[in-house]
Amino acid sequence: GINAEYGEIMTDVNIILQTLSFWQGLELNSKRKSFDDQASKIAENQEKSLESRKTLANETRSWFKLLEQDKLLGMKNLVRSYQNEVDRLTQRSKEAEGFYLGMYKLLVNAPDPTAALKLATELQTQMGKQAQLVMQNQQLKRELESIREEFQEIKHQEITIRTLEEKIKEYEEKIQ
Repeated sequence: GINAEYGEIMTDVNIILQTLSFWQGLELNSKRKSFDDQASKIAENQEKSLESRKTLANETRSWFKLLEQDKLLGMKNLVRSYQNEVDRLTQRSKEAEGFYLGMYKLLVNAPDPTAALKLATELQTQMGKQAQLVMQNQQLKRELESIREEFQEIKHQEITIRTLEEKIKEYEEKIQ
């Protein structure tokens, strides 16, 4: 009945409000700058990493071309270059993991907005139908009022007709 429908609507509204509350509390728009900065930093680090790998590859090729007696001395510099690259990659990994974990903490308890949006769409459709029914109801009330007025006129006309018929009858009786 009506109470069950009302209960369902209120449940739907609560789902929408909870989802809205979560996403408003998240303040996503205020975090966009940080997300953009992090994405730029990731893209920049990827470019640097590519250049660094190319440099390491060149250093490694150069090392292989060294004379045997020079390779031991060159090995120290090559290992240092590789260690620096490992350190940079480790730092990049920590930053990316930190960003990911931060995002995870923000979103782990996020309600799926799809359900709320679907419910909101359904409620909007129901409200549209309700508005249409209200308009139809108003139109029917106007028509009913018009019919009542016509009926009143007809009643008055009927009374007038009876009164006139009685007068005619009286005149006819007088004439005879």
